[in-house]
Amino acid sequence: MDLTAEDKKTLLKIVRSAIEKRLQPGSQSSDEPALSELTPVLQEKRGVFVTLKKRGQLRGCIGYIQAFRPLGLAVKEMALAAAFEDPRFPPLRLSELKDLTVEISVLSPLQRIGSLEEIEIGRHGLYILSGCSSGLLLPQVATE
Repeated sequence: MDLTAEDKKTLLKIVRSAIEKRLQPGSQSSDEPALSELTPVLQEKRGVFVTLKKRGQLRGCIGYIQAFRPLGLAVKEMALAAAFEDPRFPPLRLSELKDLTVEISVLSPLQRIGSLEEIEIGRHGLYILSGCSSGLLLPQVATE
């Protein structure tokens, strides 16, 4: 999936608008576009994670591994979850908004690998299953 600069800008606008509206219910932040107004790429069902950082430190990160919602809708839902429902952090406060940076990770469909040589650190994420346990490593986390 190739996101254009405009697609990326739209996704970021959706994230920021959703969070601002939750923090300031009477705010003048613009509404995100309706699904029908999004580009075909943003209407595709994709897995997505939204990561929030405050002054470079993790402040929330939640997402879908599987693609079952259109990207434009999933990113809004995950932005709100990362800001207000990540169990590792208290809900985001209005005073934190100015220090917040947003990272959106759009996932490609999962692929089974045959060997470690197939993994490109910083490009590929990892989803590991072992019995009833599982774990996810987003591509940028490995380089951090």
